[in-house]
Amino acid sequence: MKKIVLIGNGMAGVRTLEELFKITEEKFDITVFGSEPYGNYNRIMLSPV
Repeated sequence: MKKIVLIGNGMAGVRTLEELFKITEEKFDITVFGSEPYGNYNRIMLSPV
């Protein structure tokens, strides 16, 4: 299994992974390094709150 290391938990990196998964059915071992203690979320959706 190939490994992917994502540095940062921002929208660009997560979007890159989403696009990768659209073009391949290959499985990956993914490690994410980020400064936030929780998972990624859509920050743009916070505007209406």
